[in-house]
Amino acid sequence: MRLLLPLGLLSVVAGCAAPVQFTCLDSDPLCEIVAVLSDERPAATGVDIVGLAAYQGVEHWILKDGEEMVDEVRLVAGRETVFRVFIEPHDDFVSREIAARVYVFQGGKLAGAGQANLAPLGLSSETDLASTINVRIPGSAMDGEATVQVELVEASATASGPEREGESVWPDGDPHPLVVEQNGELLRVYYVPVIQKDGDTEYAPDMSEDHVESIRRQMWAAFPAKDVELEIGEDYVPSYLISDNNAWSTLLNEMVNLRSDPDRAVEPDQYVYGVFSQSVACSGCPAGLSYLAYSDNADYSRASIGYDSPDAGTMVHEVGHAHGREHSPCGGAAGPDPNYPHEGAIIGVRGYNLLSDTLYEADTVFDFMSYCWPAWSSDYTWEALFQRIKGVNALYNAAPSNARLANTALRPLFLSADGELSWGEPLRGELSPAGLSTSVELLDELGLPVAVLDAVFVPYDHLPGGMILMPDPGAGRVRVAGRLSPAL
Repeated sequence: MRLLLPLGLLSVVAGCAAPVQFTCLDSDPLCEIVAVLSDERPAATGVDIVGLAAYQGVEHWILKDGEEMVDEVRLVAGRETVFRVFIEPHDDFVSREIAARVYVFQGGKLAGAGQANLAPLGLSSETDLASTINVRIPGSAMDGEATVQVELVEASATASGPEREGESVWPDGDPHPLVVEQNGELLRVYYVPVIQKDGDTEYAPDMSEDHVESIRRQMWAAFPAKDVELEIGEDYVPSYLISDNNAWSTLLNEMVNLRSDPDRAVEPDQYVYGVFSQSVACSGCPAGLSYLAYSDNADYSRASIGYDSPDAGTMVHEVGHAHGREHSPCGGAAGPDPNYPHEGAIIGVRGYNLLSDTLYEADTVFDFMSYCWPAWSSDYTWEALFQRIKGVNALYNAAPSNARLANTALRPLFLSADGELSWGEPLRGELSPAGLSTSVELLDELGLPVAVLDAVFVPYDHLPGGMILMPDPGAGRVRVAGRLSPAL
């Protein structure tokens, strides 16, 4: 049975009929549609479609063992998607190549199409990527009204095989609805090169175009966003070497202060990430450090730092903390998330890396918020990141924006890894800050308490200490849990 395209379909694809000339650019997703529709092939015989799964990072089942599925894993609007077509050859199937064609529609009109070939050796296996026909569809085809239809055709345009007709089209009727949800256009990161100076010697991270683009792409592969934007900030030169844990916490606090620098113009929806060379020795130090951001509006705690590396794993992990993710319980990670659903921090649902076309098994790969390896995103982390990205974009990037409901002056008091207190630069809070509730005593000139301020504590993820955020107390000092702050 051949696929019946909806009425008016061909009219939306310029050049799909042979007499019409159409010039394609390599970057134009329409070219793939044209290549598929203009290449007529007979329906494949002797083989059935038995499954269909979509991958943007975490496995999403649509059809499994011939049964339609309802899968809670999110599909992100605007994000590239790989569809795995599971097939079962008949007993009399004659060995040869067949092709799977995947069509994605929006509002009944074709928005994306792709095809791939396979010479099947038997029933497709969930664990063997080479046993399924894997078709990549551009993100432009994926939106909230998307539907999908699949057909199997012969790799040769001349004739079908000798076997009886199989289930070569699914669904055999209207295309199947896809559950695709918007969570905003971008995940935005303000990427700060941190330059350490030791006399005349400088230690700088790799800021070459290829390296930075590789980091950006790895971040995109790991996070449920349509795209990731890395804005390169001006160099930051600390007055010290990053050679102990206290220097780490100090640098992270200085990244928070960058939000108050008008020359930098850091946007409230951006995640500040300071990256630096590992050339300076630092015994017992972490590979990265971040604040644990408790809410969508916690722009004051969307800051992280980490060593430069060809692998963006540290950055993925730290920016995960800045999205409010606690550690997943494996490898001795401190402060593990008590709600993590999979034993031993396994990912629980098969994962897929769109960059490398690598399939990750659910029970042998660990969540990237743990300390275990190999690592990828679990369904639990994928969902939480999706919701945080959606919340941040809705708060700051919606039109009209509802972000600035209040404009309260806030002041951070930093508690370093070695227990020292220091004031940060004033912040402008869009909404009430979120964190662990704590009380702060406001002292007069004689050191006597005159008021109690409601404050929140936002901890570091890998070291003792963090940030105490309170209404700006003005001049004077405060006392927190018996510790006396410096004077403002």
